[in-house]
Amino acid sequence: PNMSGQKTKPTQHSVKALLSLGIQADVIICRSPDPLQEETRKKIGNQCNIQPTRIISAHDVQNLFHVVGILADQHIVGLLNGILKLGDIDTTSPFPIRETALRSLSDWKNFAQRVDKANDAKPVVIAFVGKYNKGGGDAYQSMLAALSHAAISQGRKLQLDWVDATDLERPKGSESNSKVEERISGVEARLRAADGIFVP
Repeated sequence: PNMSGQKTKPTQHSVKALLSLGIQADVIICRSPDPLQEETRKKIGNQCNIQPTRIISAHDVQNLFHVVGILADQHIVGLLNGILKLGDIDTTSPFPIRETALRSLSDWKNFAQRVDKANDAKPVVIAFVGKYNKGGGDAYQSMLAALSHAAISQGRKLQLDWVDATDLERPKGSESNSKVEERISGVEARLRAADGIFVP
């Protein structure tokens, strides 16, 4: 545990830098490993000229989907509505809302609990086969999210086995040798052991 308590100086310095530019913060959201203590809220409020109720804790959670719940528990919707006058905005969507959409806070909380259960469940191993994909990258983010959501919907934890497709190729114009055959058979064994194979 941190015996010296939660640090407020970095937040104070950031708010002072904004004030020097003529910007007064309406809300301060503090990232920390643990929930923000009331004493810390009061100290930041006093030093930054902001009400403690406008200081929000964005502490670590088990999975990303719990963030909505912790912010809602601190009344961020009402707070932002009061500051930004969100009630005056037309929220009619030009797109139809599908029935499976996460519409309410309880939907989000239920989904976050499903993610927790999936993370504790037996993994589903997917071999992700691509050229030059040494462990992913931004190019695959939407596909990785889709695979993760598919695993969650089945109550399983996604475990990826990154397979470089070039490891399945034999060098052109050269005789196959034992090292190449051993590499290829090793990759083939990984593909057979996987629950599924994904080739983007």
